[in-house]
Amino acid sequence: MHFLKKLFEEKNQDEKYFFLDKKIIHNPSHRFLHRDIIETIVFIFNFIFNFNFFLYASLL
Repeated sequence: MHFLKKLFEEKNQDEKYFFLDKKIIHNPSHRFLHRDIIETIVFIFNFIFNFNFFLYASLL
């Protein structure tokens, strides 16, 4: 959970995906596709994490 929290608190998107672009994705045409997939996954996890957090906070 700490890893997810740190990931969502990160502000610079380009810096976050720079390592992925350099190490994993070698084909420039595939780079943006992979980035869109990663951003979608991060957005979904961020939404679930925030929703669960506010739901839990409202129960306290």
